[in-house]
Amino acid sequence: MPTSFQILEEQFIVLGVDESSLGASGCSIDSSVRTLRELENALNVNLTDQGKVSFKNNEGQVAVYPALGIKSRVLSGEIDQKTLVFNP
Repeated sequence: MPTSFQILEEQFIVLGVDESSLGASGCSIDSSVRTLRELENALNVNLTDQGKVSFKNNEGQVAVYPALGIKSRVLSGEIDQKTLVFNP
C-alpha cells in the first residue's frame, strides 16, 4: 500500500495512504502508531501527547501549550475566536 508523509509548520506529521488498491485497516493504523512511538524513543520527543493544544500566535508562529493552561490564554486575549487552532 503506497504511503507518504509530510511535516508541516515544523510541528505536524501528516501521514497519507493510497487506499485505491487496499483500504487502511486497524493493523496499518497500529503500525503507523508503532512507528511514531519508535521515533519518539529514538529522538527523545513526545509526538503523541494528546494533552496539548497548538495554535498560531500573534507572530504567526505555531505555539504549543498544555490543554489545562488554555483557559488563561483565552482570558488574557492571546487566544480569541479568530485564532487558528490545530486539531490533530
